[in-house]
Amino acid sequence: METNAVSGIGETAARLNGTADPNGASTSAWFQWGTSTAYGNTTSASSIGSGSSSVSYSFNLSALQCGTTYHFRAVAQNSGGTAYGSNSSFTTSD
Repeated sequence: METNAVSGIGETAARLNGTADPNGASTSAWFQWGTSTAYGNTTSASSIGSGSSSVSYSFNLSALQCGTTYHFRAVAQNSGGTAYGSNSSFTTSD
């Protein structure tokens, strides 16, 4: 489970990136995000399959505030439980 570097940072948008290994079980993945490590927001979940190798996934955030620092982490869940990536942060452009 990894929280990868954010990409496409603009004034009001950013692309969150993560990687998870389903370990052979049907897995859903999403991101938690917000202006603190309490997050407070989640993206919609997407299926990353049931393979046995790491799968990259991403989500485009929009309507963010200019010049604001946001925290996020990747999350994945399957029958084996829920895994959380480490916290990462980015700051939107002014």
